[in-house]
Amino acid sequence: MSRFASRITLKRWLRLTLPFDATLQLPADRAGGLTGYAWKFRYPGEAEEPRLPEAEAALALDRKVYEEILACLPAQARP
Repeated sequence: MSRFASRITLKRWLRLTLPFDATLQLPADRAGGLTGYAWKFRYPGEAEEPRLPEAEAALALDRKVYEEILACLPAQARP
């Protein structure tokens, strides 16, 4: 594991919101697969770059989680 590995994951952050909004359960579950991308490929030489299909799948998952989180916010809180 890289010395830059996350101390707290996106999944864990989202789970903290569950007592307030249970609709974030699905995004929290899906976000677990994205945590490594937050640090793994950030710095050159730390890890081999992901192959294109892996990167595209991760980006699609990221967009899905993002949209699910936005859907839970009131309209005035959305970008």
